[in-house]
Amino acid sequence: MTTLMTATSSLPSLFDELCLGRIRWDLLRPFPIQGATDRAHGEAVTGELNRVLAKYGEPHHTDTSALITKELLCDLAAPELLGPRPAETELSDTNLFRLLETAADWTPALGTATAVNRLLGAWSYLPLTQDGRLREFILANTPGRVGAGADTDLSGAGSRLRSVTATPVDDGSAFLLNGTKAFVTNAPIADIIDVSATVVDDAQPRVVLFFLTTDTPGVEIGHRHDLTGPDGLPNGMVRLTDVRVPREHILGDADLGWQSIPDLTSLMVRARFFVVSAPSLSLIKHCVRSAAEFAARRLVDQVPLVEYDYIEHLLAGIGAERFAAQSLVDWCTLATGRANTIPEQRVAKNLMSMACWRVADQATSIMGAQGVETAAGKRDRGAPAAGSVEHALRTARAMRVAGGVDFLVDYLAGCAGVFPLHYDAAQPVGSSTVIPADLPDPLRGHAEFLTWEVHRFAERARAFVRRYPDPAQLHERQAIPILMNRIASELLAMVLTVARAGDPGTDPLPVDLANTYCARARRRIADAFRELNDGTPPGRRRIVRELLKGVSK
Repeated sequence: MTTLMTATSSLPSLFDELCLGRIRWDLLRPFPIQGATDRAHGEAVTGELNRVLAKYGEPHHTDTSALITKELLCDLAAPELLGPRPAETELSDTNLFRLLETAADWTPALGTATAVNRLLGAWSYLPLTQDGRLREFILANTPGRVGAGADTDLSGAGSRLRSVTATPVDDGSAFLLNGTKAFVTNAPIADIIDVSATVVDDAQPRVVLFFLTTDTPGVEIGHRHDLTGPDGLPNGMVRLTDVRVPREHILGDADLGWQSIPDLTSLMVRARFFVVSAPSLSLIKHCVRSAAEFAARRLVDQVPLVEYDYIEHLLAGIGAERFAAQSLVDWCTLATGRANTIPEQRVAKNLMSMACWRVADQATSIMGAQGVETAAGKRDRGAPAAGSVEHALRTARAMRVAGGVDFLVDYLAGCAGVFPLHYDAAQPVGSSTVIPADLPDPLRGHAEFLTWEVHRFAERARAFVRRYPDPAQLHERQAIPILMNRIASELLAMVLTVARAGDPGTDPLPVDLANTYCARARRRIADAFRELNDGTPPGRRRIVRELLKGVSK
């Protein structure tokens, strides 16, 4: 079972330190790498995973009409692969990520479904449980079964309370659940689910997490959602009609709600990191490879496309994105012994999905008409389907929604991650950072930029805190936490990319990749600061009122 790193870990956080104006080069260097023994273990398990997948046919990275089946997920959830393991044989985070990325290589939908089963299924909550009925229930109902988390209501996500209700019965010894959950990954094939619901009684409304099997009377697996991008993903609705759940099958305190569950937020952040980042990195690598292969063989006026100046510019850019994305993943999975990486995993969701979107978009442009041709269309005319990026572009867009739409994730991370550090008066804004003397020259300029920018960022955050002494006032100005978290995230990605490329003894290519990535990231940071400075344009509300005329509510 995984040992869960908590947000209250005594280890320092690189992201938190950065938000306070400090770059912790002492944490970053040497940049973490996977040990040989753990790497060999990962290679062995990945080989076994590929052997299992071979039973189900060739990889379908580009698209597939075949649905992910319960049989396939159960095969991958075997103890020797992604299933429950004793603590002494538990997969490292790096090897877990590698397995999920390999599943996504077969088809992105499989990477998502497998990650949800592994990291959001009932088994994943065991580190948060105590000995008792709930723990016994989970242990009895997870081996060889598929799990799912039902949180999004049919009415939509983002609300503090849930429209699915839980009414106490039998003097509070049980609850009746009523309502509908939507967009539940794995719902059509799930055996055990956790359901968030608002308790309806005489006390203050609060959200509670219930665990139940899908064969419980009153549970109905409803409509299957057909989503853009991850073809074949088992995703659907769950209807609950007077579903009786014993009080003992609640995680945490029923009277206090899920806020009483220690480290639940850390578990969710970690899960979202894997669920979104593994398929995103797989797609990034696929798009870079497809665009490079296309540019190498395509001729324009008898000149290889790759030799044109702007095509070289685009290819170098997406190659640099791949290097930066891998740097972020390596830090989040390998640095857990020296740093608390939960804050970095929180912002990695948007960093990875946005990088995936940029790469897929630019790969599509490089490939022109063939970039928007479907794999099926390529097969019909006898062209190689493996190089299609059209499906990757659609799936990359879906990754920006998975686990929370991008701007909402930025908002929540800004409110809960960035600004609390500055409302704590005991946290001083950092002084100047000493840049490692052995950083290669091309990277030194970026390190100097980062030193200045993280200090400017911290001072800007502190100025907002002075302007809005009540956090609720700042939270109402939603663009501020959104843009500030976006800036901090970009700064983090730059720092990690420079640190990985700048380790002594590194060959010139990583330095070139980091230099290219940082040049582009600096433009995104400047754009975000400009948007922050521009504030709210006059007339915005008038424009929206005009748009809403005649719109039914």
